[in-house]
Amino acid sequence: MKYFPLIWAMLWRSRTRTWLTFLSIAVAFLLFGVLQAVNSAFHSAVRLANDDLLIVTHRFGIQQPLPYAHRAVLEAMDGVASVTPMVFFGGTYQDSKNQIPSFAADPRTVFDTNPTLLIAPDQLQAFQQIRQGAVAGRELAAKYGWKIGDRITLVSGWTKTDDSTAWEFELVGIFTLNERLTAEGVSAMNFFFSYDYMEESRKYKGLLNFYGVRVSDPAQLAAVGRAIDQRFRNSSAETRSQTQGDFAQGFARQIGDVGLLLKSILAAVFFTLLLVAGNTMMQAFRERIPELAVLKTLGYRDGTVAGLVVGESLLLCVGGAGFGLLLAGGLIVPLRALIAQFFPVLNLGAGNVLLGLLLAAAAGLLAAAIPAWRARRLSVVDGLASA
Repeated sequence: MKYFPLIWAMLWRSRTRTWLTFLSIAVAFLLFGVLQAVNSAFHSAVRLANDDLLIVTHRFGIQQPLPYAHRAVLEAMDGVASVTPMVFFGGTYQDSKNQIPSFAADPRTVFDTNPTLLIAPDQLQAFQQIRQGAVAGRELAAKYGWKIGDRITLVSGWTKTDDSTAWEFELVGIFTLNERLTAEGVSAMNFFFSYDYMEESRKYKGLLNFYGVRVSDPAQLAAVGRAIDQRFRNSSAETRSQTQGDFAQGFARQIGDVGLLLKSILAAVFFTLLLVAGNTMMQAFRERIPELAVLKTLGYRDGTVAGLVVGESLLLCVGGAGFGLLLAGGLIVPLRALIAQFFPVLNLGAGNVLLGLLLAAAAGLLAAAIPAWRARRLSVVDGLASA
């Protein structure tokens, strides 16, 4: 720490250059922080998946419907605890931009097949008894100012028997997520209503997107999945049973290899950062060759002088990265509220912060490698001669 004032003075010898480099590094790590948070959000569903839940879809994908008649067969199979038919409703609220992650499900089993959802018993009872009853996640209700008892109209691509696409619901419950089973910061953004209400009101009946199947013994999850697929093999609607984590991972892959895309962007950012920081340190070294020679005449060892150069580079890179990550953390808070229905988990996380600081330190060391080597080898005579 006794060399810090000297390093600080060296860093601000050219204020304009230092500020421009500092802000460049900050912007790079602002981008790093946001992209890492998005990458974590894409993989959150896999991390938070229930270990006793199967998602049963059509063999050729969720776009192909399954018949409701499969439900009775699934419920009769060994190892199956409960079955929930699910229809993706895809409703919008008031404006087509307000996409609501809404599903038609069986009120008697939807909370049983997903223990991460928590709802008050009286609200669950109302959901099971009221024909047009619906329940919404806490964050979703807060976003639109919904309260229990409100009448909510959603517009969907599903057509009713009267050719209307406007569906009315009564909000009878607000559920939360069990943070002990999920993670802090996960948003409850889903909207559930009765499958029976949709079935009796829609024009095209008897079809759904997938089943949620909860098994009695998590150790038998794979075996039950194989048995389900074997049971419907060669039928008119063959099935594909996946764990919840595998289903979420496959769904993310439909968007693309997000991880590879983000890694490519971050590699480009890191390479650019090295060029910016390296150029700054080389310019700073050339300008202060006489000063470094003077330090050596005052008794500073070669290694100490080289260490001062490395310290300057580390302070610049790590300081800029820390500021950029701080900005990223602040930006993610409002961003999380805007996209919570698509990414229920959007956090920077301590691991990503630590990774960013380590990358900044690595960049600082690499950027200072040549200037520090030259500073160590600098002779007093040559240094003073360049003044």
